[in-house]
Amino acid sequence: MFMIAALLGMAMGAVVLLMQRSSPSSVRGLLETGWSAIAFACASLLIALRDLLPDVLTFLLANVMLYIAIAGNTFGVARFYQRGDLARLIYGIALAASALYALIYALGAGIQGRVYVYTATLIVLFGIKIWLLLRETRGSRGVGWGLMLVLTAGMMLLAAARALLFATSSDADSVFSQHPVNVLHGVGSMFALVFMTLAFILAVNERYRHVLQDLAYTDSLTGLMNRRAFMDAMAREHAKVQRGQTHYCVAVADLDHFKRINDALGHAAGDRVLEAFASRVLACIRPGDVVGRIGGEEFAIGLPGVSQAEGLQIIERIRKLVAATPVNWRGEPIMITVSIGLSRCKDADTSFEQVLLRADQALYEAKLTRDATAAK
Repeated sequence: MFMIAALLGMAMGAVVLLMQRSSPSSVRGLLETGWSAIAFACASLLIALRDLLPDVLTFLLANVMLYIAIAGNTFGVARFYQRGDLARLIYGIALAASALYALIYALGAGIQGRVYVYTATLIVLFGIKIWLLLRETRGSRGVGWGLMLVLTAGMMLLAAARALLFATSSDADSVFSQHPVNVLHGVGSMFALVFMTLAFILAVNERYRHVLQDLAYTDSLTGLMNRRAFMDAMAREHAKVQRGQTHYCVAVADLDHFKRINDALGHAAGDRVLEAFASRVLACIRPGDVVGRIGGEEFAIGLPGVSQAEGLQIIERIRKLVAATPVNWRGEPIMITVSIGLSRCKDADTSFEQVLLRADQALYEAKLTRDATAAK
């Protein structure tokens, strides 16, 4: 059984380390988790060869490798959830446990102390891991997160139950008995870290999916929705209109004389202007409103549940804020203005594109004078 666990651990570790080579920088913890699986595999291999190797390898070194594996697994989760600052604490606990275990082994103090050291180390390190998992927001919790939580909590309970059984038994060899707690703990010890690594892989894949979604639906410069995401969001809003639930307005904004800024000051200055404009729009809209960058210097704003008069007030607020707030570029102000067109959906509109087209027509009217708003 330990040989099987060793082979599985080695395979899992290799898979995670290969994933790490092509992983985006925003996904961390793969390196630590991969090496922890390999450390666990080495510990399992040493235990599997206990009839062929000296006790100093199959007991002392195997347990030290196990502490390293538990610490690495915990720190991998810590880095995955952006808590790399816990490295000293986690590995310090593992180092102290290894030194204490080695001292007990050298003194020949028997198995009792070793069981208690192992149990305390596992509970403390996995307790940190559970704390990290429970801190994660609900929106980021997936199958991998849940599996890691269940497996980690299960191993903590089994280790505590085994230590309690040992403490309350008069038989010094009760830790080796066929009591159900010992059997479950033995099986768990052999395969828990392997399945925890699998759970971590699932969590990483879930993170990959979120990263890819962000890349597919977010404008990398401004952090706003891109055209695709905005159109999808407003198509869903239009579907509510067709069900008779609500109405909405949509505005299209275009920065005036943006090409002059690019030509005179360079594209870096233009990018700074786009970022600043996005922040000013966000400062003026409500929670639940939708804003996206749909072209070079063109933005669109979805305003659910507002009348045309209310929509005009919102876009006029945006226009005034933009005109009154210059963009700082290398210590010098860049004055910018924006033209915005607005349209409110009508019962006759069969698609969001029709509403957007009218807003575009209104924008054309506003651009005739610039630094203006218009509605159709």
